[in-house]
Amino acid sequence: ARSGGGSDGRLAYWNVSHYPLCGPAGRVTHVLTFTVDVTDQASVRARMREAQQRVLAGVGGMARRLSGQGGVAAFFDGLTDALTDLVPAARAAFWLYDPGTETISPQDGAAGFTDEQLEGLRGVPCSPDGEGLAERIVFHDLVLRDQVEGVLAEATAYRSALQAVGVADTISMAWRSGGHRLGAVGVYDSTRPSGFSEEDVWVLQAAVTAAALVWEHRQADAALAELREREAASLRQQIEQSMELEQLKTDFLRLASHELRGPLGVVRGYISMMEDGTLEPVEENIGPVLPLDDSALQLQLARLDLRDVVHEAVRSLEPLAGERHRLVTDMPGAPVEVMGDRSRLSMVVTNLVHNALKYSPNGGEVRVTCGATADGRAEVSVTDQGVGIAAEDQDRLFTRFGRIVTPETAGIAGTGLGLYLARDLAHRHGGDVAVASERGRGSTFTLSVPLALAPDR
Repeated sequence: ARSGGGSDGRLAYWNVSHYPLCGPAGRVTHVLTFTVDVTDQASVRARMREAQQRVLAGVGGMARRLSGQGGVAAFFDGLTDALTDLVPAARAAFWLYDPGTETISPQDGAAGFTDEQLEGLRGVPCSPDGEGLAERIVFHDLVLRDQVEGVLAEATAYRSALQAVGVADTISMAWRSGGHRLGAVGVYDSTRPSGFSEEDVWVLQAAVTAAALVWEHRQADAALAELREREAASLRQQIEQSMELEQLKTDFLRLASHELRGPLGVVRGYISMMEDGTLEPVEENIGPVLPLDDSALQLQLARLDLRDVVHEAVRSLEPLAGERHRLVTDMPGAPVEVMGDRSRLSMVVTNLVHNALKYSPNGGEVRVTCGATADGRAEVSVTDQGVGIAAEDQDRLFTRFGRIVTPETAGIAGTGLGLYLARDLAHRHGGDVAVASERGRGSTFTLSVPLALAPDR
């Protein structure tokens, strides 16, 4: 029942119960009436409904403002700002539990705290097995509504941290999502003269519930985004691998096509030269090539003039140069004597000159120079005006089948063994074959071997 307003103008609420009493004949003779004043209980329910509506309106409005903006951190920064209005309080913070260090620390965007104060609040001990105030809040669901001075003295860590930044009173409670203990949430320094009320506890509990739901939703979104990114990265990797395999297949087919034509062209050339009598018997030239990759190969060393080796190699290739290239030699007047295997050194020089002719444009010059260096070495350099070789590809030239195939050289036949064998023979003579080149500026290949010691007089 509800009665009219009293002297103060407020409504009063009563709980009225009637119990009938019957006489011997079973007729109701009396009625007992019990009346209980429940005005305070009705006021409590009304305040609860009001508090719930305030929280729902505040958190809902804030969530709409933050929708699609930032991440979890942005949401909780906004939530602490909203709590200072809803409770109301001067400060608010979510405390994040770190199981690795067994501590709690306030969020970076906590409301009402300076950066220096937040730094001082970090790392409050909070162990699941501890018995301090922080542990009782986080792990045992203690709801603290009290003056900080009134908190038990033995609960020193959380209390001392709050006192250090000037907090006078607080409502603090656990923050969890299901069975996952996330930390704690607190509002500090009530802006009402009477301090925090029971209504403020309800507001904070409702906000914590909303925060847990948002946390779960945002964490699920983050996990889904991470999964999508991993799947996208995996797909990109598969596409890149497929493109690499396709390119390898294309390069192989292109190289194989030219390499099959190359040997056939060489065979036809030798047959033609044998028919017109300009080539000695084939077996005499092929025989020395067979053991080039044999570790037991023995060099037939003798003192020889490297200029003669160069002249012989150049003369043998003049028909190949023909009118398409200018084959120029630059020789010193004095002998360039080395201890070497004449046929093997001739093969090296022939290979270098032959490559220069192959990779030079029509009308290009191939220059062959021979001489001695001040550090006691003999050198033969072959310079062309071809397409050049990129620096990153030069080491691969001297490996087995180490051909560098580019759009400019794709139509040129070769096995990729010539330079590998040339360098091997140079090494057997105590020397080397080196290259100096740039893309678009031609190349210079240099054979260097030790000069022969002066003969005994």
